[in-house]
This record gives sequence, structure tokens and C-alpha cells, in this order.
Amino acid sequence: MILRKSNFINISVENGLSNPFVNAIEQFDGGAMAIGSDNGDIDILIQNKISKMPLETNLSNISVKDILQDSKENIWLATYSGVIKKS
Repeated sequence: MILRKSNFINISVENGLSNPFVNAIEQFDGGAMAIGSDNGDIDILIQNKISKMPLETNLSNISVKDILQDSKENIWLATYSGVIKKS
């Protein structure tokens, strides 16, 4: 077995991550990564730069546990309190 050298980057709160407790990661079409955390924040990572995806919901306890992008590019977030659809 031959292992290639890989470059890893560490993404943390110091680099702009909303929360150190990451529960879900999803790669979208085009390469962007969505990172879901315990406090309900969604961070979007594009070319090593983090931006925030605002969530407006009346759900409480929206710790993000899973992220899915469907064929129509809707983003679905599974939380302890229910499901959120972001169009």
C-alpha cells in the first residue's frame, strides 16, 4: 500500500468556526463545505474561508446533527427539535 502525502488544515474557533463541537459536515456541489455544530450554527467553508449561514427558525435546541443538500439545492438540517429546510 502506498500512501500519498496529504496537506491537512486545522479549522477551529480561532479561524472563525462558530463552535468547537462539530456534529455534521456536508460537501455541496461546487466544493463548498457546510459544517453544523451544537449551537445551531452553520459555517460554510469555501477555499479555506469561513462564512456564516444565517438560520431563522422558531425551533429551540437547534443543534445541527445532519446536513443534506437535495437535487434542487435546498439544504436540509436535522436537529434535536425537528427538521429545517433552507432554500
